Amino acid sequence: MLISDHIFMKDASKIRNIAIIAHVDHGKTTMVDGLLKQSRTFRDNQAEMSQELIMDSGDQEHERGITITAKQTSIFYGDYKINIIDTPGHADFSGEVERTLNMADGVLLIVDAQEGPMPQTKFVLAKALELGLKPVVIINKIDKPARRIAEVEDELSDLFLELATDDSQLQYPIYYAIGRDGKSWKEIPANTDEDADLTPIFDAIINDIPAPNVEANGGLQLLVTALQYDSFLGKYAIGRISRGQARRAQAVALIKDEAISSARIDKIFTYRGLMREEVDSAIAGDIVALTGITDAHIGDTIADKDAPEALPARLLSAAPPGPPGPTVRHRPATPPNTGTPPAIRATDPAGPTVPPAKTPRTPSATLPGPSPLPGQSVRSKECRPARAPGWQRPPTYPAPAPARAPPPPAPGSPTPVL
Repeated sequence: MLISDHIFMKDASKIRNIAIIAHVDHGKTTMVDGLLKQSRTFRDNQAEMSQELIMDSGDQEHERGITITAKQTSIFYGDYKINIIDTPGHADFSGEVERTLNMADGVLLIVDAQEGPMPQTKFVLAKALELGLKPVVIINKIDKPARRIAEVEDELSDLFLELATDDSQLQYPIYYAIGRDGKSWKEIPANTDEDADLTPIFDAIINDIPAPNVEANGGLQLLVTALQYDSFLGKYAIGRISRGQARRAQAVALIKDEAISSARIDKIFTYRGLMREEVDSAIAGDIVALTGITDAHIGDTIADKDAPEALPARLLSAAPPGPPGPTVRHRPATPPNTGTPPAIRATDPAGPTVPPAKTPRTPSATLPGPSPLPGQSVRSKECRPARAPGWQRPPTYPAPAPARAPPPPAPGSPTPVL
């Protein structure tokens, strides 16, 4: 399907790019399900309307029940186009989160109403605030019997105080939701069974998340943030257009480190629900997938052929967090050899003081060798009981039975020849 005339294709202020971030199992993908269904992205009789975890399309994601790779989708709410990036919540896939945050202008931070902020919550929020993204907090699963909303709000406040890089980041809206049921509120509801929908979340995306801060005029600039493959069209280079406009069959420059090569855009795709839609052109601020640029890799810049300018690959090469490395201990520096013992080189106005001679210690009855481990004791030879002559250490395993001699030959039998 070819799209050519939408209001968001001419005005970047009608575009919202958001990433949904959270700790694992706090309800990111379930929230995306609700946004997709309530935005009328699917028909009423479409199979996705009865499915859950729609964005988890991989086999391992179905098997393990977690999001492994970040995925893009788009929904339409009124005159606005909302590009949504569903990110992994497991710490092993934090690199996916770091890369895809470059395409977003704001984040929906989802926190479990019972568990509160978890380690991965802190990690992804720190990366979002470092990039200057606008956060919208959603306290999810408020129908849990063990919910503790007030304590979670206090923990979030402490977390923002610790991670904020600007005073403006300390002002963030909080919404309350039951993502599984597709319900949300601006205030804590007295009864979670009352009718509600995700309209407050849609309004928060439109009103609290800023429009893309991009340059509509000028040469094309796009930072390749993700790659996908298709058996028919080959490689897709995915990213947000930071400046200018991308057109079908446009000649571009591919900037890899400091090397510049020529390329040409074959097709341009945007997202709608779970599908890609081909377009003739895309403006700055939109997230697109380009084909035809077979040498593109993550961190490369696709730029205007006549004025190629590279974009900084922010966080694209950062390694995901891992276990702390070994602690390296350094020996203290040895004082220079000046011919004077260290004890004599003292800052004493009366002159150097020679320490008293040490009293010789009587040799202790200890065994030679390494020092004992904590909790172990070393017994001297003098403390051992005397052993009787001919004493042998008892075996720790049963001794083998002695070999039996062969029986003597029977009378009259031939003698064997050796």
